[in-house]
Amino acid sequence: MAYRITSSDSHKIILERESTALSAGVFITIGSLFFLIGVGLNVFMTTWEMPYLLFRGLFPFFGLIGIFAGIYLPKQIRNTQPEQITFDHHKGAVLVDMVKVGDQRGYIRYDEIAGFDIDVESRSSSSSSSRGSTTYYRYNVYLKKKDGGQWYFFEYANRASAEAMVILLTAQVPVDKPFNDSTSNKLSPKIEKKDGLDKTIIHWQNKVTLWPPFFLFLFSVVFLGIISSFFSFDEEMDGFAMVIIGFILLMFLLVMFTIVRKLIKDATTRYAVSVDHSNLEYYEFAKSSGAMRNKRTLPLPQVHSINYTFAPSKNNPEAGLKILTKEEAERFQQYKEKPLEALKDLFRGNNKPIFLSITALNPVECLQLENWLQELILKKGNVKVQ
Repeated sequence: MAYRITSSDSHKIILERESTALSAGVFITIGSLFFLIGVGLNVFMTTWEMPYLLFRGLFPFFGLIGIFAGIYLPKQIRNTQPEQITFDHHKGAVLVDMVKVGDQRGYIRYDEIAGFDIDVESRSSSSSSSRGSTTYYRYNVYLKKKDGGQWYFFEYANRASAEAMVILLTAQVPVDKPFNDSTSNKLSPKIEKKDGLDKTIIHWQNKVTLWPPFFLFLFSVVFLGIISSFFSFDEEMDGFAMVIIGFILLMFLLVMFTIVRKLIKDATTRYAVSVDHSNLEYYEFAKSSGAMRNKRTLPLPQVHSINYTFAPSKNNPEAGLKILTKEEAERFQQYKEKPLEALKDLFRGNNKPIFLSITALNPVECLQLENWLQELILKKGNVKVQ
């Protein structure tokens, strides 16, 4: 999902989120077609042998998934992507509104902007007319913040269009304009705050609904059914085919393990961040017993940046709200030039910044929390954080 410019003059540039009606309609149409084919197979087909049994189950299953995705997609996008983003030159800020007519707003000061840039993303698609797959590229235009955060706004199929947008934004957004907005930062009611004599604590917990575990269970059943169906054919598979199937199964188990572990952690953990005159502390507690599972302490002078990256249409591992030391911020910059370094650090356990896992917050609420924490550290420890 990307944005489009709906208004532009010497005072402001307004971006609005593109409509989801077409995508939702495609999902519902294709899902309905698959479901009807599945109904036809179950009505007119009499055999229950493999692989026909698999087809009788897969077509209606994927049909229902497509219909559900078409119905659920617009609601999910409304909850996770701001509807309007305004470059307000008079206020010297980018105003981010979750809903155009609502009052939930966050901002990015112009003096926080480092510029605009292009991120090239390679994708592949299979082709029925040729062997193998075809690689194509998408060009994402994003706003770079001085603290390392990124906000992705536009997506193009060719570099020329992306470069033209970067030139336009660079020319029309006066990043030297001073911030001129008296709106105070506020916290989402999803986060609880406690003020003490010298310490402020915020804490929250992530909610886990029944739908993700149910979907993972159904997906696992179907996936494992597809894998097992290969062994039901009369032909004996060679060693190479067995290796490929084994590799696919291994990747599936790794992905499922990661997702399930995250779901279990969200269901059993309570999180907190405290700030006093000297330190910032991050905690993870067991929700049932209250026992501490994890704690990390950072002296306030070591807190280099608190930033949020908004990347709705691409799989960006840096997306989310994180607290970085200077060394961690520099290491993240190296990842852009040497992506393999990120993989090395992952296996070594190095360079693990504090990621605030707040799945219940939308992008505007995360932006509000980022600005609120920066102001709190400045107030408590007289330390300016990017």
